[in-house]
Amino acid sequence: MKLQAFSRIAKKAHTCIVFTKPEEQRGTAQDEMIISNGTGIYRCGCIPVMSGEAQICALLDINKKQRDKMEIREETYYDLKEVAAGFDLHDGEAYDEADTESIKISITYDGKEYEALKCADGEMIFYNRELLAPLVNEIQSPYFKIRSRIADTGRKRFRYLIAKDGFTTLAAFMPIIALTNEFMADLNGFVQDCVLQKQLEDNRVAACSEGRAE
Repeated sequence: MKLQAFSRIAKKAHTCIVFTKPEEQRGTAQDEMIISNGTGIYRCGCIPVMSGEAQICALLDINKKQRDKMEIREETYYDLKEVAAGFDLHDGEAYDEADTESIKISITYDGKEYEALKCADGEMIFYNRELLAPLVNEIQSPYFKIRSRIADTGRKRFRYLIAKDGFTTLAAFMPIIALTNEFMADLNGFVQDCVLQKQLEDNRVAACSEGRAE
């Protein structure tokens, strides 16, 4: 995992959350740090555990000016199957895990970029592809894939994405709510404009063809 890339997306989101095991479990084989920018959650087993704001800022190269604009907090987790309110980062395959398929169309709307993946049951999940930046090395693996799991917080149940290298879970990405009423209205208008433009271009091609035929 690229810490420098994570630092960039954390600064952009103005959020850095560091999850560590409780003190009594530190230094054991189960000890592992997890970091998040609020929408992406990354396992960092090969990185020294950060403790305290000074260490976090030093390791992530966050200066005082940047720190003043960020929320930095530390939280405790006890099990990889329950990190950050229902997000499961354990290795292997979860019972609710499913394959995803890339969709050719990506969206840039109101200054934000979205990618959509389609789950095996037909459900679509939108996410920010920028969240893959810290995994730039892992993406090169022939076994890298993005799958979906289901979060159940007790109040709501929804799908989210996980990045995996084989059976190893690397990160989880929260879904983006992209299909707002405003977006759908703008999208319908855009589709209609595209249909009219396609008709215009087809008519021009036909007119040119008729001219050459004469």
